[in-house]
Amino acid sequence: MPHDPIPPGDEAFHGFITDITAYIITNATEMAVPTEAVTALTGVNTIWQTAFPAHRTASKTASGAAVTKVNARDGAEVVLRPLIQQLQSNPKVTDAHRRAMKIPVHSTSRTPTGVPTSTPMGTVGTNNRLQQSIQFRDSVNTGTKAKPAGVRGCEVWSKIGGPAPTDASQLTFVGLATRTPYLINYTGAQAGLTVYLWLRWVSTNGLFGPWSEVLTATIPG
Repeated sequence: MPHDPIPPGDEAFHGFITDITAYIITNATEMAVPTEAVTALTGVNTIWQTAFPAHRTASKTASGAAVTKVNARDGAEVVLRPLIQQLQSNPKVTDAHRRAMKIPVHSTSRTPTGVPTSTPMGTVGTNNRLQQSIQFRDSVNTGTKAKPAGVRGCEVWSKIGGPAPTDASQLTFVGLATRTPYLINYTGAQAGLTVYLWLRWVSTNGLFGPWSEVLTATIPG
């Protein structure tokens, strides 16, 4: 099984994203890292640098901070994984660069993960005020909650209010759900509005599968 370059623990991940962001910003020109990739990484790192300390110092019963922290990490990993994949295939990135960023030294023996071909099947729970619970499973292997092989998680996109979206450009990214259920919290001003949700699988190397059927639910007030 290929080694996952992103540490599993939050403390280790905190050091990892802090160090790799600083290194890429300093060496982006030398490694020919695209400006948009640097901007995206800087953005998710800024969110994480706020969310993780807040979670670390909050009480264990502070579920709001925990949800914010989980969503911040999921969003950061959406940016980090494809960026690391690009760095691994970039001829200007040397093994010395890889060691400095604490990502695996390039190996030609790795077999890349293919594009997901199935879709997530989702249901929306609205039992709690100003919250939706998204349950999802694979459209092919419906008898299990396990994600398809090579899939990192389920991307959740939404449109709040108005007519149903007809194009992905009308959607807003909510987060990457690595486990089910995935909780979405709303504000009081959004109570009673209709939410349209689109889901899709994303592989461990940042490749996207097809969109799911649209999920429609009302934000409970």
